Amino acid sequence: TMDLGGEAGVLIHAIDEFYTTSDPSRRSALNDYLCNFQKSWDPNVTIQGCFLLLSRQNSHNVQYFGAASLYDAIKHRWEDIIDRQELLETLKSLLISSLSSGAATLSQSLTNKLSSSLALLALYCIPDVWPAPVQDLTTLWAATPELLLRVLAEIAAEFSNVHMPLTQRSILKTELHRVSEDMIRILTTVLQSTDSAPSLLNAAVECVEQWLRLPGSNLKQWTPLLSHVFGAVQDDCTALTNLLTILGANDELASEEQLVHDVLQYICNTLAQKVLAELSRDALCEETTSLAAATCSLAERVVTILVRSSASGSTQLLEDLTSFFAKLSSFPGRYPMDEGVSEMPHIFLTSLREEVCACKNSEKEKLLTALRPSFVNILIGAVNKLAFAPSNVRAEMTEEEKEAFENYRINRSECGLNSFLIVGRDALKYLNQKCLDASDQIRLGADQEECINLMESCLYSWEQIADYVGEEEYEEIVHLIQVTSKIFTSGASSLEEFRIANTLMRLIFSISHLVSGHEQAASLELQCIQMVLYQLEVKEVTGEALNTLIKLIDDRPTWLMDDAYSSELIARCSSIFENESLSTKHRLAALKAIGISLSLKEPDEIMGILRAALERYLAGVEGATTSETDEARRKFQIGIFSTLFTSLHSKSRPDAEPVVLLLRLAVPVLGGILERKPTPVIAERACESFRSACINLPSSRLSEFFSSLVSAVNHTLSIHPTAACNLAKTIVFSAAPVLKLEMVATIEEWTRLFEANYPADGAEEWIGLMVQILKKEWKLLGSSPDRALNIIVSAINLSTQALSSSEDPSVVKSASQLLATIVSNVSQTANEMGMRILQERIVLIVQIVFRRIQLELMRQTIESLAEVLFYFVQAFTTQTREVLNREENGQTPMVAALFREIGNLRNFKQMTLRLNHAARKDCA
Repeated sequence: TMDLGGEAGVLIHAIDEFYTTSDPSRRSALNDYLCNFQKSWDPNVTIQGCFLLLSRQNSHNVQYFGAASLYDAIKHRWEDIIDRQELLETLKSLLISSLSSGAATLSQSLTNKLSSSLALLALYCIPDVWPAPVQDLTTLWAATPELLLRVLAEIAAEFSNVHMPLTQRSILKTELHRVSEDMIRILTTVLQSTDSAPSLLNAAVECVEQWLRLPGSNLKQWTPLLSHVFGAVQDDCTALTNLLTILGANDELASEEQLVHDVLQYICNTLAQKVLAELSRDALCEETTSLAAATCSLAERVVTILVRSSASGSTQLLEDLTSFFAKLSSFPGRYPMDEGVSEMPHIFLTSLREEVCACKNSEKEKLLTALRPSFVNILIGAVNKLAFAPSNVRAEMTEEEKEAFENYRINRSECGLNSFLIVGRDALKYLNQKCLDASDQIRLGADQEECINLMESCLYSWEQIADYVGEEEYEEIVHLIQVTSKIFTSGASSLEEFRIANTLMRLIFSISHLVSGHEQAASLELQCIQMVLYQLEVKEVTGEALNTLIKLIDDRPTWLMDDAYSSELIARCSSIFENESLSTKHRLAALKAIGISLSLKEPDEIMGILRAALERYLAGVEGATTSETDEARRKFQIGIFSTLFTSLHSKSRPDAEPVVLLLRLAVPVLGGILERKPTPVIAERACESFRSACINLPSSRLSEFFSSLVSAVNHTLSIHPTAACNLAKTIVFSAAPVLKLEMVATIEEWTRLFEANYPADGAEEWIGLMVQILKKEWKLLGSSPDRALNIIVSAINLSTQALSSSEDPSVVKSASQLLATIVSNVSQTANEMGMRILQERIVLIVQIVFRRIQLELMRQTIESLAEVLFYFVQAFTTQTREVLNREENGQTPMVAALFREIGNLRNFKQMTLRLNHAARKDCA
């Protein structure tokens, strides 16, 4: 029997006390007791207890605990329940009876939990134990359709909570899809009935939603019903939102063209007016904004279908939908304080633009014609919506609102671009005219802040478009420069002016390549330069102004040779460079502009100007850096040279004389810094500065500085191996063509140093340097055979040491590459000296390589070692076999197979990979 005896009273009292006690320890003890009831009691007793708790004589807390415990018992102990036929039938009967008798009187929460319990039980019983619960319940509750639909909705909803083996779950899903036709018939009857109560219609709609959410639901099968559903919920924002969200998330939506057409038609004919009307009453209503968001999300999913059908047929639906979204994106009010919907359509509109622009020309023009009116409105709206609020409004905004607006601008940054690519030149004309009109309004006494912010919004949209503007738009580019050069005739002095000045600088930067290609380039560039100079010393704009100035003069326009222009640039930038209150980044950017401006002058004049300007910054390199101030000073000193090595280099001066003169000035400074064992950061920057000099010097001018550059490498090898090796590579590749003997001697010195000091922290970088040198400059070794011999021997010793002892995968990889590079070059050039060296060391190399191959390695490392072993197997077959025969695992069938691939490196590598895999498997 299922008799609780006296325990029933204890259980009921425990539940009531659990929900009322304020004693934490008592609540914990009660929790343990109640959890034990739910999880550990015999299922018969637990279920009997649950139904006793559901008695209407008990408090609501007790009843709800009983319903929740019943649900948990089915969810977690369903196998025990199904195995006991009598218990199962009793449970099913009690659930049906409770719902049948209490549906009208039970609280909604209790009804919902009991409905979920019955639905979950049915799911676990389909198809073997309870083959047709939908049909059975339909017959049973034909007279109470609302209860029926609530339970049927729960059957679909609870599917996601079912935990069963995958095969059984798949069978269950198939059965549910099979009964979908029955569900559709039932729901159609309810939704078509003219006398269905609102609550019944709500139940039917919820049922549709849940069954559509089932994984793999056949959307086409449900399509005929959806028109009735939309009709039933047209006044219910929440239901519409749910329905559109479900449809938008269905994977089959994109393949159901007719359904998409019908839904979009519904949006245009019914939903659009509803949304706009509701927003007009309350623009921040959560229900309406959620509906707008769901509408946009669904539209995003079907852009491709919409464009395809519009291209081949009528464009009316496309026009209507885009017009609706244009109104949404331009909705009145300030975002986010007054409205929250104007951001929502931007993904759809951008996707639409991309799809249309990808169409064939004939189709594209048809679609562009249809879309132009809406995208004109979108641009007009965007200019207003993206304008910053005046300072008095911003003062009342919270930080969250300010951040939201900044993100809003970023998210909608493509509005201008979308409009330009759809509308064309008229978009640029509008932005130019709007900017000019706003400027005129200021002169007529309009609010200055609002007008400036409106102009800034125009320039911001221009900036986003700039990368897509071509020479065919020169007329509007010239007009833009004319308009802005009339407006911006002084430096910014307020927050709004700082903002618009920065936007203008970025815009000029973006169109500079087009300006420099115009037939009136000099005139246009000088107008742009003048606008930049107005802002150059405005601290809040200096960074963008410098970037734009450098961009405008970087190609050394001919007008820069005129002293009248270059002298002013140098003077203005010098004042920034000398202003120690500015950031180092800005000061060095100003120096770069100075260097570019000087680069067209005579070398002696350049150095005369620079010495005077730099003298006080280059003194005092003696002594170690002992404070953050010293460190910052060193960084700045190094930055000066790095900046000038790049900016003084001019393609029109192949002898690079200014760089040569500057390097003479730099060597004692940078060399002095490195000699005093600086911090790794300082060492790295000094090496990068020397690298910049090497890159900007012709090889013919390197001899004068060769020893100083090598010395810089040597000083840095132990401080910052990566920086030292990067500089070393640059020296080798620059000097090799003209300083062969000196270069080989230096490489010999480095290789010996690396060999003698292994192991060390810089081993990976050292070995990597040797790999690069021997890969790219192997021929260089031919200029000095004796030194070449020493280099190869030291490189082999270095790589074999690393392969035999290192546990660092990166070091092992580099060592394998070094050895592979040596054997590859020896093989390809038939280098007798190299072959002799390798043959003399065959035992050592083959042993180390073979042993390493049997350990865990990266694939790239194995392949490099395979190349080495392949060379020895091929060049010295007998000796290699003898060495391997003496090795453990050296006589296995897999090793024998290696020798059969003596003529095919690709197959040899594959066999080596198998050997590695087998060896590691054996070890495991």
